[in-house]
Amino acid sequence: MEVDTAHSLQLSSRRLNLPRNSKHPEETEQIVKKREKGGMVCAKASCKKNFEDNVQERSLNPDDMTTPFGDPFFQQEIAVDFLEKQARCAKRIQHRKLHGHKLTLIGSMDPPVTLVMSLEKRTNAFLYEFLSDWCMTEDDDIKAILSHSTIVFLYGNERIQHNSCREYTSAQFVEPLLAKLHPYIGFNLVIMLATGGVKVRYFGPRNGWAESLAHTYRQNHLAMGITSSTELCGQPFSYKNKDMFKESELLIREMKWSTSFTSYSAALSHMHGLLLQVSCCYEELRVSYQYVENRRSLIEMFKERTTGIILEAPEAALITHNHGPILFVDKNTPSFIHLPFGNTILRVYSYSTKFLLTTFDVNLNYTHPFERRRISGI
Repeated sequence: MEVDTAHSLQLSSRRLNLPRNSKHPEETEQIVKKREKGGMVCAKASCKKNFEDNVQERSLNPDDMTTPFGDPFFQQEIAVDFLEKQARCAKRIQHRKLHGHKLTLIGSMDPPVTLVMSLEKRTNAFLYEFLSDWCMTEDDDIKAILSHSTIVFLYGNERIQHNSCREYTSAQFVEPLLAKLHPYIGFNLVIMLATGGVKVRYFGPRNGWAESLAHTYRQNHLAMGITSSTELCGQPFSYKNKDMFKESELLIREMKWSTSFTSYSAALSHMHGLLLQVSCCYEELRVSYQYVENRRSLIEMFKERTTGIILEAPEAALITHNHGPILFVDKNTPSFIHLPFGNTILRVYSYSTKFLLTTFDVNLNYTHPFERRRISGI
């Protein structure tokens, strides 16, 4: 368990396994038809022609024009500007140490704080649809999530983005960026959007909660289903290493931030992450259903992500509970403690004297997933 502290901030529609509580069966049917039309839905033995594109594909964004109005990053800047200045549902993050990074946030500005970023130009449209939908939402579930949490979107960052679909073995290439942003934003979960399959990779400390979020995401996904263990994009026949293929096709798998120790490893040792790979390499570049297909998964995952308590104490304190390790809460700083549903007993100790100061219970459930409490009289 981690404390998030506030800072200055399968193969056919017949075999497609859906979660029982799916609220959008009509969306699933549309998605399957699109994939069938594009030759995506097929038996592995008949898909060899498609696998030549898988992972090795080098697709350029056709919207990369030479004129400003054809530049997708220019268009995205206008869209975010509208959300911030006209709709007034998003707020630009400005800090002299973050010059050159375009960041906007939605939510209550309370912890927990989540960073969302796109690793490829192929998923930029997903990021902006995610931002605009949640920013101007009328959905009660999304409103409830944003009422006690913050989501920060990093956009227009073409310096770290890939033009091509690829297989990810680590997130080492984004370590420097995350280590730079973290002290000023205070996020403890980063969501990275990419292609190269329809699957989820999770990062984080041992016994952390990222794995649980990954399973929640998969269980509510319109295309991943709940019974198959391998992703639907098919076998990349170009893999010479069969073990690598087995790891590649798994729907959910743990991944390390880096394949070796780096100067950023300590800064990211308590960071949680999800790599959401949202489409196959051979699907059309600007797939309109990317976000629709993942919307319910995002909502259910964020519901779990924001289940817990925001705690504030008049002095630095140590918190223990029966679901995780000892946690530190800074003086007069709202801190989020991620907790599961059920009853949890929390004990608060003075950081300086280590004396027990108070004990209290928190009982969380589907109708009461969140609490805010200030400890007084310490």
